[in-house]
Amino acid sequence: MAQATWSLQAIDDLSDLEDYLALSSKRHATLIVDAILDAVILLEKFPQLGRVVPEMNSPNLRELIIKKYRVVYYLNFHDQVEIVTIRHSSKPLGETPLPFG
Repeated sequence: MAQATWSLQAIDDLSDLEDYLALSSKRHATLIVDAILDAVILLEKFPQLGRVVPEMNSPNLRELIIKKYRVVYYLNFHDQVEIVTIRHSSKPLGETPLPFG
C-alpha cells in the first residue's frame, strides 16, 4: 500500500478551497473537502487510479477529478503518491509551478 504525502502547495490549495466554498456554504465546503480526502485515501490503495495529466508530458504526473476539482499528484517508481496541487478544472495546470522538473 502506497503512502500519500502532501506538498505545501496542495495543503494551501485545499485550505483556500475550503475557505472559499465556506463563504457560501460551510456544508458544501465540508462535502468537497471530504470527497478530496477520501480520494487521496483511495490513491493510497490504488496509486495508478488517476489518469495522466493531459496537458503535461509526464507519465508520472496524474490526476483524479473530484466534482469540479483536479487532484494532481506525482507517482514515483515505488508507487508513492505526492499530492502536488488541487485546482478547479477550468484552470490550466500550466499556471501552477510544480515542485519538480
